[in-house]
Amino acid sequence: MSAHIADVHFGPEQAILSSVFVPSHEDLVGGCRQPPLEGLVKRKKTTIEDVAALAGVSRQTVSRVVNDRDLVADETRARVLAAIEELDYRPNASARSLASRRTYVLGIVTADFSDYTHACIIEGAEAEAQSQGYLFFVSSAEHGPDGEPLHSPLLSQRQSEGLLIVYHGSDHDTYAIFEDIPHDLPVVTIGYAENREGVATVSITNARGARQATSHLLSLGHRRIAHITGPPKMHESISRWLAYTQTLREAEIVPDDRLIAEGDWSSASGYRATIELIERGVDFTAIFVQNDRMAMGVLQALRERGLRVPEDMAVVGFDDIPSARYFSPPLTTIHHPFRELGRTGTRLLIELVNGRPAPTERVRLGTSLVVRHSCGARDGNAGARGPRS
Repeated sequence: MSAHIADVHFGPEQAILSSVFVPSHEDLVGGCRQPPLEGLVKRKKTTIEDVAALAGVSRQTVSRVVNDRDLVADETRARVLAAIEELDYRPNASARSLASRRTYVLGIVTADFSDYTHACIIEGAEAEAQSQGYLFFVSSAEHGPDGEPLHSPLLSQRQSEGLLIVYHGSDHDTYAIFEDIPHDLPVVTIGYAENREGVATVSITNARGARQATSHLLSLGHRRIAHITGPPKMHESISRWLAYTQTLREAEIVPDDRLIAEGDWSSASGYRATIELIERGVDFTAIFVQNDRMAMGVLQALRERGLRVPEDMAVVGFDDIPSARYFSPPLTTIHHPFRELGRTGTRLLIELVNGRPAPTERVRLGTSLVVRHSCGARDGNAGARGPRS
């Protein structure tokens, strides 16, 4: 089902909550997911009375469990929670706020609402928040016409109990965001580590993913492997580039700077970087690209130059966006668990909001290699091709 996320617009007197549509796969190529037909059928909303009847307790007991009160026996609490899960009960946020004098609202600050990766992380975050009876306000990390950060009202007016930062920028960018955040506000970052007490971080194993991609091409016999990076100051770009060069050195291959070109995550930049690599006149037989959108541009540039993939050039991307399997040829890539990043980050944030220490302040989710046709190892037969010079 296509997702709606909360967006907050601050006027002079109050905050107005509206709904923002997150495109599905049918609405946007590479979108988060395709809406199932059954999502169009409106179901009867589960009530607190339904939960009480199933658990065999009073309405007041369910309310105490929902509001995390201590006056409930462990066995009874477990029975109520099981009923909540079975009935998919979602407490009314307004009612909970009145009962507990809390808002049950969390904030998200992100850089780009149109970016596929950010949209899917937010989708996962919102799903987890709703399952625990919270709402999300979403604001931008960008600045308005007056030069003020657009997320400032969300923080200054304390509209949220905690903040999830979905922003993959440079150290300077992230420092600027944290300048505006009250030190007593629980914060979880997605994608990078912030060295600040009380801030939890959820990210992926970027270095491991880059190592998987480079090692896979080496296993196929490639020795001259080009690399197209993201923006040079971004955390992901640096981590993936370092892992690429280290993996080559471990294979006794000296990295060649002439085989490295810079992109900006867009398909157009992948196209330009590929043309640049070809026109340098340096031989190479494979390209590791730091994201799938740039890989789309890479494939187009290679076609225009008469190079066949994978016969003349192997290509491996990173992210495993839904459309990657429909590239021509289907793209071998590194799976990036976007939605789980959002879910995990939200779970940690709610733990912090409720005064419970997070199990860990640094969570890293694993990546995995997805072998398709663009690398030349059909059906996962890595190493099937002979040595490449």
